[in-house]
Amino acid sequence: MTPSAYQRLLRRLAPGVRDQFLAAVQDLADADARLLTRAIDQGDTDTVLEILDLDESTFSGFEQALDQAHDEAGQAELRSHRVPSSLLLAGIAGSFIIRFRRGRRERISGATREVVDTAREEAQRVVESVKQGELSAAQGARRLVGRPELRRLGGVVGLPQHMMEWSDNAADDLTGVPSLRYFTRRRRDRRFDSPIRRAIAEDRPLIMPLVSAL
Repeated sequence: MTPSAYQRLLRRLAPGVRDQFLAAVQDLADADARLLTRAIDQGDTDTVLEILDLDESTFSGFEQALDQAHDEAGQAELRSHRVPSSLLLAGIAGSFIIRFRRGRRERISGATREVVDTAREEAQRVVESVKQGELSAAQGARRLVGRPELRRLGGVVGLPQHMMEWSDNAADDLTGVPSLRYFTRRRRDRRFDSPIRRAIAEDRPLIMPLVSAL
């Protein structure tokens, strides 16, 4: 497959996968904020996890969309090499494809488990931080699920470990007077670029609710 053909395929398939992931994350963010804050304040980790409903089934739509995207990409690659359908039907290449699909699905399920396990560990850390007086219960809830808007703002539940670290490092760039280093982050939420640039120009810190929303 040529690079341009690959890019066209990526542009067509990626939105469906992304939308399924965002829908799953939004489901987690729709947790009852009042009940979540109360459970965090009481140090009740079990109830926090129950409210968040952290389960691999939350990401089933995402897993299916990603699996289908891989299938379609693989078929496109085979077509680009003009592999005869008779060869596949005869099983010469078919058995390899079956094994490849099985391994791929195991990797996708493993990635989902990592997201769920990371979220559970972070929820436990938040409860402990509130117990130690490092965060208020409301701050802990926002740390986990962000702010309830039409589109989720902030929150780390549902993010894999490397994205959670990215979010924390970006927050460090914005603590106090924001650092220009923040604008080197290609995956930043550009909706907030204007207030951040104004804060840098005026040499003043951002308000914390804005930082936590990022």
